[in-house]
Formats: sequence, structure tokens, C-alpha cells
Amino acid sequence: MEITSLKVKEINIIKVIDSLKAPILRMSVKLDKNTKIPNNNNLIIYIKQGVNVKEYNFTLTNPLGYLKNISDEFVISPTFNGERVELSSFVNRNTESTKNKEDLIYKPIILFEGENEIYTNYENAIIEVSYPKDTEMVYYFLSNVMTPKNTGGGASFDIDMVYPVGSIYMSVNSEDPNTLFGGSWEKIKDRFLLGSGDTRNANITGGSETVTLNVNQIPSHSHSIPSLSGSTNYSGNHAHTQKSRGVYAGGDTYNGLCSLNFGSNKDIHMDYSGEHTHTITTNASTTGPTGDGSAHDNMPPYLTVHIWKRVD
Repeated sequence: MEITSLKVKEINIIKVIDSLKAPILRMSVKLDKNTKIPNNNNLIIYIKQGVNVKEYNFTLTNPLGYLKNISDEFVISPTFNGERVELSSFVNRNTESTKNKEDLIYKPIILFEGENEIYTNYENAIIEVSYPKDTEMVYYFLSNVMTPKNTGGGASFDIDMVYPVGSIYMSVNSEDPNTLFGGSWEKIKDRFLLGSGDTRNANITGGSETVTLNVNQIPSHSHSIPSLSGSTNYSGNHAHTQKSRGVYAGGDTYNGLCSLNFGSNKDIHMDYSGEHTHTITTNASTTGPTGDGSAHDNMPPYLTVHIWKRVD
């Protein structure tokens, strides 16, 4: 089988339909005048299948450069290490006055089985890949020849022995175990880990970052108002004055009564009266509700780490 049947070269995006679930065998990313260079030092390689996307981030000292039809080149390539073949990654700095090779930390770029779209954060870059096609020769090559550098001293790394499906991997380093070890991993976000036991089985989720207490969860208590009593000041002592209007004595009697004349417009005074007090009494009771029912922080002291669980 010709090795060229494993090689694909396109601008911006590469599509393959017959790959193995294995690392890309060789890759090159170069620029031309139409390439849009990102404003950071990260080269990100995306592997997409349907809605699933994996990202592989390589941090460079500077972005890839392009100058007068000359381009820097990002490379993933097999190299010999004694009797073994290992993959390495580096950048050929061709646009600088003193050309040099910038070595990078190798990360295996694992394709999905079957269909894949391969592209980068350098829009309209020239991408060339040699991918692990589903053939007997490639199976043999991957199984018996190639050992990535991160397996440690050429020793075989058995992911199913070290991290079987269901294993948890934690690190403060953001390195994705999909690229470190292979297999399929999902990231666990915003959760603590709790050991299973007699009350909780494994792989159960629960809990909340904040809690709002209801009336059954606060300590029993009341707010008292003491019994009160008192009285008002004296008030209301007053008198009334009545003006007379032309009273006179006529000398005749009417049914045994006689009329008296005190003269017109004479004042007639009444006695003072109306002085009194008022008594006020309140009964013991309780106040109304207080507080606004806001939730409180339910988090213990913590250290944030990256957590993944192997799912395949």
C-alpha cells in the first residue's frame, strides 16, 4: 500500500471518513498570504465528529509567522529513538533571520473512528496530515512499532490497566487526558468528590453550592413583647356660659308660677365638670416575621482541580 493514500492536504479544513481511533501519524501547518493569524501564542488543533469536538493546544513562543512567501511550520513527525519510533512536535522558524527549530511538548492528537474534520485556529492555514487509516498495515505499525514519548522510557503504556473505564484523573494542570493517555474522558465541572458508602452508592450526584433554610430548619425561638399598662393625664375640666334674654316679672301667675325679670343680657354660669382619666393596657404577644430568606454559602474550604472521568 502506498503511504500517499494516508496523506491529505487541504486549506483551512481536512475531512477524512475512514480513520482509526488513533493518533495522527504526521501533521504540518503552514501559512500563506490569506491565513488569519490569531493574536496569541496558542496553536489549537480541532478534531470534530458531528457535535463532538476535541481541542489540542500547543503553546508557542510566538505565533507562526509568514513573510514574503516564506512560512514558519508546525510539525508532528515520527522520529527514531533506538529501535523504536516516537512522535515528536516542533516548529521550524523559517521567517526569522536565524532559522531555528523550536521543540514543543508532544501531544498525541487522537482522531475519532471513521469521519473526522481537522482544522486549526489559524483560519485558511495550509494543513497536511498523514492519518491512521483503517488498514492492516497501519494496525501493525501502531501495535508493534510506534511508542509515543510520553509512555516513559519506551515502556508500553496500558491505559486499560492504569485507567480502566470509570477511572478518575485529577490535576491542577489543564492537560487533557484524552491527549495524554488516549481513551475517551469527560470533564467533571463544579463538583466535589464524595466517597461512596452505606448511605450513598457510587456515581450518584447531589448537593448544592448555596442553601436557603426553611422554617423547619432554623432553631426554635420566639420574640416576646412584655405586658404594658399606664394612664393619661387629667384633662377635660371646663364650664359653659349661657346668656339670658329679657326675663321679667309680670305680677300675674300662670298655673301657680310667676315670671322673674333679671334684666336683659345677663350671664348665667354653670359649674365646672368633665375632669377624667383614661387607662391603656396592652396584652403580651409576639412580633411578626423578620429576615429576607436569602441563601447562604454552603461550600467548605476547597482547592480547585481539573477532574476527568474515563467513559470509554
